[in-house]
Amino acid sequence: MTIKNIFKTLTLCSSAVLLFSCKPMAGQKGVITIENNSPHAVSNVTVTYVSSKKADLIGHLQAADTIHYKIKYSDAEDSINISYLDSEQKLHTLLAAPYAAKYDKRHYKVQIN
Repeated sequence: MTIKNIFKTLTLCSSAVLLFSCKPMAGQKGVITIENNSPHAVSNVTVTYVSSKKADLIGHLQAADTIHYKIKYSDAEDSINISYLDSEQKLHTLLAAPYAAKYDKRHYKVQIN
């Protein structure tokens, strides 16, 4: 194998690794996509694991913005809620995942309207 062929092979492998590692999280399993489709920013966006009573504060989400939250699985099944405060400071809670389990990872989508 010549140096030119080795270089071509390394370039091809590097390109493939970069291409697959840059795949957006929107299609990955074990992720909740949260879309703010409202014309206003929302605040105190929080992911709450119902059974384990754990919560992750995500913070603010601007209008027409999207985030991808990676689910933190435990050994037990859990339900996941998304809560946020709208522009009038009213609290909203949405069911993001009726059950989440590491043996059955899925992609969930929540839309804030």
